[in-house]
Amino acid sequence: MTKLNKKLSADHIINLFDLKELPLEGGLFRSTYYSSDEVPKSCLPSRYTEKKSFGSAIYFLLIADTFSAFHKLPTDEVFHFYLGDLVELFELHPGG
Repeated sequence: MTKLNKKLSADHIINLFDLKELPLEGGLFRSTYYSSDEVPKSCLPSRYTEKKSFGSAIYFLLIADTFSAFHKLPTDEVFHFYLGDLVELFELHPGG
């Protein structure tokens, strides 16, 4: 464990970034960026149910005894791992 890891606790990170519970999915989050530009629904593939922002970003934190519920996204997602225990990510693809 590095010196930085010893100073940071989950509670410290939650308070520092003002993380709130993410309904339905689980975990704690805060939106950090949301583009004001949007792509109209008419220009998107059929898997999208509404217009879509050009991009967005969040902080997301799982703490002990929590999980992120299985969920389906119409778009790509990018993960950055900064600190803590490893997380196991499952990807389910059409056709198995």
